[in-house]
Amino acid sequence: MIVIVGSTGVGKSKLALELAKNISGEIINADSMQVYKYMDIGTAKPDKEEFLIVPHHLYDILEPDEEFNVSLFKDLVRKMTGKIESKKSVPIVVGGTGQYVWSLLEDWQFAGESSQSKDFRDVLESRLESEGLGSLVKDLEEKDPESISIIDLQNPRRVIRALERLHQGLTAVTPRPRQPAIPQDILIIGLSMPRRQLYLTVDQRFAQMVEDGFVPEVNKLINMGYKPGLKSMDG
Repeated sequence: MIVIVGSTGVGKSKLALELAKNISGEIINADSMQVYKYMDIGTAKPDKEEFLIVPHHLYDILEPDEEFNVSLFKDLVRKMTGKIESKKSVPIVVGGTGQYVWSLLEDWQFAGESSQSKDFRDVLESRLESEGLGSLVKDLEEKDPESISIIDLQNPRRVIRALERLHQGLTAVTPRPRQPAIPQDILIIGLSMPRRQLYLTVDQRFAQMVEDGFVPEVNKLINMGYKPGLKSMDG
């Protein structure tokens, strides 16, 4: 397996496509937003033409109001890589979302979600809607003051997940091993570029998104009935 990581706009998808063409590879998406349908421009999915050149996986697999998480991602990728390798092809994972990539590299293990966990999350979701994010942040600060400096307090999903973990008797933030045990059969390719050049590239990319119809794409999703508060709309 090959895993390509790097900042947004650094060229991961382009490299993945070139690699896949030259080594009989198949591309696996590790971006938590690109799994959703109808979000082509805003999530910078590969072009339709690129989908025809080499096999692509885990793109456009969910409706915007469906749930997806790192546990489901890891299970899907493990099953998928087995099928790809059985065809003598090379799985090429393109990150993406940090937790998704780390779940593969460190072989994270997940327990099944209980009905109590879902019920507690539903309560938090209701409070978010009725009381606002500030109320949940206040709860988090009271229960685990140290987490306040670590968690993105502007991201409702991160705050809710932290409160869920505390409710389960865990730490608010998922601990990460200092020296991850990366399997020997994984090649990691990290891409980078000078910061100033990267910022310029991202600015140009956003301008191109707007020109390509990013705003109409968002309006279409809203007109289809998908609310801005959905996890898929929170990227």
